[in-house]
Amino acid sequence: MMNTTLRVVSGGIVSCVGCGSDECCGEGNVGSIGEHCHSCTHDMSGCMNCKGGYKLEGMTCKVCGLNECCGLGNSGDVISNCHSCSSDNSSCDGCVQGNKLVGGSCIPCSVDECCPENTINPITSHCLVCHADQRTCRTCKGGYMNYDGVCFEEGHSGSFGGGGVGVGVIVGIVIVVVLILGIVSFMIIHFIIIPKHKNKNEKNDDGDGNGNGTIEMDGLSVMNEIGHGATSVVYRGRLRGKDVAVKIFNQAGGNGNGGGGDVYVREIELMMRLKNPYIIEVYDKCVLSGHCGYVMEYVGLGSLDVVICSGGLSCGIRMRYGREICLGMRYLHSQNIIHRDLKLSNILVLSVNESERECDVVCKISDFGTARETDISNTLSMSQSMTMTSNIGTPLYMAPEILSGQSHYSEKADVYSYGIVLCGVWNEQIPYSDMTFSNPTELFKGIVERGIRPSLKSDCPQPYVQLVSSCLQSDPHSRPSFSEICSSVYGVE
Repeated sequence: MMNTTLRVVSGGIVSCVGCGSDECCGEGNVGSIGEHCHSCTHDMSGCMNCKGGYKLEGMTCKVCGLNECCGLGNSGDVISNCHSCSSDNSSCDGCVQGNKLVGGSCIPCSVDECCPENTINPITSHCLVCHADQRTCRTCKGGYMNYDGVCFEEGHSGSFGGGGVGVGVIVGIVIVVVLILGIVSFMIIHFIIIPKHKNKNEKNDDGDGNGNGTIEMDGLSVMNEIGHGATSVVYRGRLRGKDVAVKIFNQAGGNGNGGGGDVYVREIELMMRLKNPYIIEVYDKCVLSGHCGYVMEYVGLGSLDVVICSGGLSCGIRMRYGREICLGMRYLHSQNIIHRDLKLSNILVLSVNESERECDVVCKISDFGTARETDISNTLSMSQSMTMTSNIGTPLYMAPEILSGQSHYSEKADVYSYGIVLCGVWNEQIPYSDMTFSNPTELFKGIVERGIRPSLKSDCPQPYVQLVSSCLQSDPHSRPSFSEICSSVYGVE
């Protein structure tokens, strides 16, 4: 009998009962032939295609794997290597590491592309070596230059902008300086700091033998390296039973007191003065093998650029990041300090959970190596431009007035950088990574001359769009202050 199957019913009696709506029961079957079917073969002997979340193997439906998308009515042609599926399981919304999304399906990335987990588009192409997490490029192919982990084709351009400075020259200088600093810092770290630190640990009076010897500060011990840049290395440490981060500058001190040059001493003294819940707290200065540095609070989740590229952030937590960065920058400007390098990697994240209590902080501003104290009189408005060092900061976040080589700019340059940060936070990707430019010069020229800005995703709330637009105005005087943003957008007086 078709549409019935042999089963044990109450009292141990074997009888034919009707098949369920998702079963295929052919003539003379014993037990259900196929469960979770969307449609059966003509003779009801097997499944032809399956319900959502199941895939066809042979003539039966099996549960789809963790990284597979199986839409309603599929006949085995499931989408593999998915990190997340659409609500109806018919297509992929993001792919696992090493794959990119093309037409709702995941395909392996090319050898010259970096594709992190849950990415929609490759973060960068023309890459020779990607970082382990595939988020950014570590080394670009020949003929390409690395800018914040993105590879651009080498190119040249004439001068442009009000300052008359050639961007091609600027880019060339930046590249040479970065390469030199990178080589020097690598040699200092691996051939001076680490060997001296190791020898010191071996001779340390506490003799704990675990390699975590103390440095020249009571109760402080240094453990593993957690990050480094062109001018410094950051270690994880312990201070009187508390986790801390220890930033040590590469340049050795020459004054007998562990000084690392005026610029480093100035950064340490500046950060020790700053006391605000949205600014990373510095506990004290220290010395490691003759190199000056400071001890600051430890933030386990890392920087905001890493967090956003992992994806999956709620609207609420993204709005909280924007609010707390704004509050931190309002405090900074109230102290007559311009950051000059506000970017995603200089925001440290304490939480990705929007349900944290209102009194808790979810992110903090860090790295004041390029910060400038304005030293203005009481009668001079801070929004008036002042003579500054030109080309300070990170190019992708620089205001047009700085990119064009001007040496007169104001705190409104930080507001522009804030707008770029907001774009990255909402889009959950590095700014401009979804645009194609033949070389960095083309991008920088477009920012200054044609007003090119990062685009926001279509689901971005209109007030957020308006805020970003106001921050990214070409005219610095048209940008709001952080006090105005806190009041009008975030409702904080």
